[in-house]
Amino acid sequence: MKHVIQKVVYVIPLTLMLLGTTSVHAQSPQMPQQYQQPSPGIKQVKLSDPQKAELAKLHKQMIKDKTKIIEKYVSYGILSKAQGQMMITHMERRYEKLEKNGFLPTGLHHGHQMHHSWNGQTR
Repeated sequence: MKHVIQKVVYVIPLTLMLLGTTSVHAQSPQMPQQYQQPSPGIKQVKLSDPQKAELAKLHKQMIKDKTKIIEKYVSYGILSKAQGQMMITHMERRYEKLEKNGFLPTGLHHGHQMHHSWNGQTR
């Protein structure tokens, strides 16, 4: 029982950190319009091809690094292979959506509020 509790204590924060969200939802084929548009606090800009290439390189490296971490947790028995694969697939899908959107952040998800420093507001 103690071993199970220890696993849960490690898996939940890890999952939240790696997925960047507090819940995992199945995505419907058609996302709501609010999630397809940049958030109100994000400037509408068009990135140049070199800027997109740099962002793509950074995101790919981040996915590669996070994948290594997930694989370590799987090898240590903290995550199952299925859990690890689910997390990796989720990161890859998020990258595809980001790439499709020209590497611009899109609308807020799952009721999260934009951090005050992102939308120009101060405390």
